Amino acid sequence: MNSKVLLLVAGAGAVVAWRRRHHRSDATGALTPDQHIAADPLIIEVSDDPDDVLRLLRDGWAHVRDAADAVVAMPTDGKAAAERARHAAARMVISAVQLDSAEEAVVWPVVRAELEGGADLTDEADRRGVELRRHLHRCDEVRPGDPTWSGAMAAAAEAITARDVWARTHVWPAFSKAVPARRRVELGHALEVARASAPTRPHLATPGAHPKADRLRAVVDRVADTATGRG
Repeated sequence: MNSKVLLLVAGAGAVVAWRRRHHRSDATGALTPDQHIAADPLIIEVSDDPDDVLRLLRDGWAHVRDAADAVVAMPTDGKAAAERARHAAARMVISAVQLDSAEEAVVWPVVRAELEGGADLTDEADRRGVELRRHLHRCDEVRPGDPTWSGAMAAAAEAITARDVWARTHVWPAFSKAVPARRRVELGHALEVARASAPTRPHLATPGAHPKADRLRAVVDRVADTATGRG
């Protein structure tokens, strides 16, 4: 396949309905990467370079969506099941926060500066990011067995899917045309560096806007994660 990017998108409602009808899983209950790429109507076909930032975003958010769906489906009856669900939810939150933070720091400045209507798109992304982090923050607060656990996990899963669908529909088609493949690879490298050093907890302040603050948050988060065994 050449470097031309083809994005096939579907509405959020159709995606949710489709995934319920066609969910395929491996032994752990999660879609394998090949199954997800082959089956998902939100597929983004990109260049073969594994560091293409659109490939990283596609695969990263697909992983987060699957992790959120898996948490929603996990039983919480009994101490062992509740502990597994708690750790799975924490891992999902960490993955979502780090990817969102890296995307905010690396990709959205390019959208703002170089895409037509980029300022409006970035402002909308900021709004959706804050909304998503509120849901993720709730996931960190609630515990399996709480009456609000199921609702909090389902709301977070819906917010993750809605954010992904919006970006694929409104941003990435124009981004793929405006940003050449070689530069997308450079952005992919930067995204991975930013993700590795990103905060792990859903701070409600916009990540990426203040890199020094984010680095400090990341250090504090990791110390707290180690102390509490989170994730």
